[in-house]
Amino acid sequence: MRPQLQIALDVGSICEAKRILTKEVLHEVDIVEAGTLLLAAEGARAVKELRKHIGEKKTLVADFKIADGAGVLASMFFDAGADLTTVIAAAGPDSMKKAQEAAGERGKELQIELYGRWDLQLAKEWYKLGLHHIIFHHARDGAHRWNAADVEQVRRLQEIGYQVSVTGGLDRESIRLFKEQPAFAFIAGRALYGSKEPAKEAQALKEAMSGI
Repeated sequence: MRPQLQIALDVGSICEAKRILTKEVLHEVDIVEAGTLLLAAEGARAVKELRKHIGEKKTLVADFKIADGAGVLASMFFDAGADLTTVIAAAGPDSMKKAQEAAGERGKELQIELYGRWDLQLAKEWYKLGLHHIIFHHARDGAHRWNAADVEQVRRLQEIGYQVSVTGGLDRESIRLFKEQPAFAFIAGRALYGSKEPAKEAQALKEAMSGI
């Protein structure tokens, strides 16, 4: 399967998110993400409104990075229209199980967002719990440049069985690093909606992805 392009909407309001998601932008992206900032500002209503705006065919992610109250929060976002929601890597196994149960009951899926300390042994344990999506992440607060070591970490996660998405300061150059190690999705936020012409920037990122 070809890598998918995901737009992360880390903006402060539903109105701003809808303004970004023009027909032209929606045509270019595969996955729409209600980002953590948007969910903090607007709650599950952001998921409901985005689902109405984008229709039923596009995949919709609620990126709340759940740590506690996982069953309740996951259910809330799934019932609002999300196809996937995220749990933080620091969440305990009981929280992950409850969120996974909520997902399974609804035919939905979870993604583990890698923040802070983690290792491959932990990743193997999460996989046994039934979580098969993972997000390899460089935080917005850092200044990391993507490199071959990152690509190798993605490869190791894929060997466990994960579908791995990558995010954090991605551009055309960094996407090309994954030529031999395709990701499930490349996630871009400000690189897209901060552009003067977001649809054209999405096309350029997809062009970089085309050789993968």
